[in-house]
Amino acid sequence: MRRATGGVALISVIALTVPVTAATATTATVTVTADAATGRPAAERPATGVVRGSGRIAYPDPDDDVRFTVDATVTYRPGEVDPFAGDARGTARVFHHFANAPTPTTVWADVSVDCVVTGGRSATVTGFVTAASANSADWIGRRVGFSVTDNGAGRFDRIGWSGPRLAGDPELRRCAAPAPFFRVRTGGYTVKDVSPFPG
Repeated sequence: MRRATGGVALISVIALTVPVTAATATTATVTVTADAATGRPAAERPATGVVRGSGRIAYPDPDDDVRFTVDATVTYRPGEVDPFAGDARGTARVFHHFANAPTPTTVWADVSVDCVVTGGRSATVTGFVTAASANSADWIGRRVGFSVTDNGAGRFDRIGWSGPRLAGDPELRRCAAPAPFFRVRTGGYTVKDVSPFPG
């Protein structure tokens, strides 16, 4: 529900005097945008995207508490054009409390992120389950996928997820996730786009 925000890089403009011809000694001014901290031109800085937030979804049983939390980043080397080649890091968690089950039950799983791909206000996140509640321990070691849409302030965000891989299912591919089919009822997500493709 929050609008995507990004860090504001401090930049400096460097004016260089470059001789054009030795005969005339005519000069031209070349402007280079550089990072104030590193001194590197902006085009040579790694680009980092962010997917962050937590939301409770509008689940068919309104008494169920279903939440998805994610805190992940992706960084691309300068000049990289493959959207799947970013260095993704972070964690995610899925939590589901079945309030109206014969015996109220809670299922949760923690995920180590292995891919983040952003595009506009949307993002896809995948990773492997590293820890889980006892009743979902068979999820550990399996890849799951999330998709997020940051709809901005005043609008409900959306999220989708692959669910656990069941016996006989093929393993979910890295960076793959279903469309964000759940509406978020409380909370929300921020997506900072860093797609290597121009918008």
